[in-house]
Amino acid sequence: MNSSNTIYGNRKSGGMHGDVFTLPSVVCYMLDKVGYAADRNLQYTSILEPSCGEGEFVVEIAKRLRQSALYYGFDAETAFSRNVLAFDIDETKTEICRKKVKALGFRHLENIKTEDFLKADVHKVDIVIGNPPYIRYENIPTEIL
Repeated sequence: MNSSNTIYGNRKSGGMHGDVFTLPSVVCYMLDKVGYAADRNLQYTSILEPSCGEGEFVVEIAKRLRQSALYYGFDAETAFSRNVLAFDIDETKTEICRKKVKALGFRHLENIKTEDFLKADVHKVDIVIGNPPYIRYENIPTEIL
C-alpha cells in the first residue's frame, strides 16, 4: 500500500489513516515505563510496534538495543532482526523508517513490514508499544474484525 490508500479513512485532525505523530520525549517516557531501557539486557526482549509510521519508536528501540548490546556484549544486529517487529500500511512511511534505522548501522530490516498489522500473523512478544492510528471503528473492514 502507499500513501494514497485510504482503507481506514481520513481524519481531519490526523490526516490519512489517522496519523498522529509522537514526540521523541513521549517515546522515551513510554519505553522507560515498560522497562525497555539501555541499561538492561535487551538481547532477548521482543517488542512490537504495530503502527510504526516513520519510526519514532523503532529508531529509539534500535538506539537502546545498540547501547544494551555494547554494555552486555551481544550482537545488536541479530537481536534487532530477531526481537523487533514493526508494521505500517503506508509503504512511504515504512521506507522512511527503514532508512532511519539503516542510518544507525542496522542492515537487516525485513522485520519492518509494509503490512496491515490487523491482518498479520504475529508471534507472541514481550512488549507491544506505539501510538496507534486514530480511526473510526466503522471504517475497519468487517473481514478483519
